[in-house]
Amino acid sequence: MSPNFFWPVYINLETELNSLMTNIHVDDAQLNVYSSKISDLLLRASIEIESITKEIFKNQFGTLKKNFKFDFDGLDVLNPIYFLEVKEVIVSSVNCFQTNRTILPFAKNTKNTITQKDTYGWNNAYQNLKHDRANSFTFGSLKYLFDALAALFLLNIYFKDEIQYMGKQIEATKSFKESQGSTIFSIKLDNNWGFDDYSRFARYPKANPSCTFIPIPELNSYNSKAPTMREFNNIRKRSVLERLTKLVQDDPKMFEGKSPEEADILFKKNSFHADDFKAAGEYLAKQNRLNPGSAFNVDYEAHIIRSTPPEPIPEPDLFEFLVPHQST
Repeated sequence: MSPNFFWPVYINLETELNSLMTNIHVDDAQLNVYSSKISDLLLRASIEIESITKEIFKNQFGTLKKNFKFDFDGLDVLNPIYFLEVKEVIVSSVNCFQTNRTILPFAKNTKNTITQKDTYGWNNAYQNLKHDRANSFTFGSLKYLFDALAALFLLNIYFKDEIQYMGKQIEATKSFKESQGSTIFSIKLDNNWGFDDYSRFARYPKANPSCTFIPIPELNSYNSKAPTMREFNNIRKRSVLERLTKLVQDDPKMFEGKSPEEADILFKKNSFHADDFKAAGEYLAKQNRLNPGSAFNVDYEAHIIRSTPPEPIPEPDLFEFLVPHQST
C-alpha cells in the first residue's frame, strides 16, 4: 500500500475542529450551531470523502466508470464489504460533552432534500451547501461536521488497510490504540479473543459488524500452538464420547420420547464436563506437550473486519478425534 496522503489533510481538519471546540462548548445544545467556518470544514471534509472513496474503490476494483458518483457507485458498493451502514465511531475527545457519543456516519437516515432519496446526513448537508449555499447556511452545523469527519476517519483506516500487531491478549489493551491517531474519535475492537484449531480465521465470520477490527492470531504464533490445541480437543472429545456411550448403555431410553430440542439440550448437558478438560490437560502434561498458562497463549494482530475473510476457512474435521491417539 502506498503512503496515505489523505491522513495529513484529515489531521489538519481535526486540528481546526479542536481549535473551534476551544470557543464552543460542544454539548447537545450546541450541535445545531452553524457558521461559515463550520461550513468550510464540512465542505473540505466531504471533498476528501469523495477523493478517498474513489481511491479505495480503485484499489479493490480497478478503474472507475464514467461519471462515477462517490456515494451511489462508491460507498454503496463498499457498504456490504465493510458493513459501513452499521459501523460505529466513538466520540472520545475530552472537549466533547454531547449525550450520544456514538456516530454511525454511513447510516442512511436522512432524505436528500434535492432528490428525496435516502442518504447520509453529512452528505445531504454537503450537497445543499455545494449547490444552494445562499439558502443552506443551517446545514453548516457542528453535528454534520462531526458526522463527516467520523466518515473520513473510517475511510482513512480502510485506505491504510493495515494489519496491526498487538502481542498477547493481556498486552493488547496497551499496544492497540482505538483512537488510531485521532484526537477526537475512536473505533471499536471486536472482543472475540481466542482461537480454533482448524483455522486462525475461524471466528472471523462471527465478528461484530459495528466494530472496525477483530483480533486474529499471528500466523507463526498460531502455527506453533494449533497442533497442541488440536490434540487437546481431540482427547477431550474422545472423553466426551466415552462418557456419552456409557450413559446410553446404562440408560438406553434416555433420549426416548424427547423432542429434537430436548435431545439437543440433554446432549449438550452431558457434552461439556470439567473432567474432560482436566483429563485432556493432564494427559498432555504427562507427554510434556502442555505448558499451563502458555500453551494456548498466542500473539494477536488486529485485522480489518470485512464480509469475506482474508483466506478461506475450512470446515472443522468433526470426526478427527475418533482416530486413536498415538503415544510418543
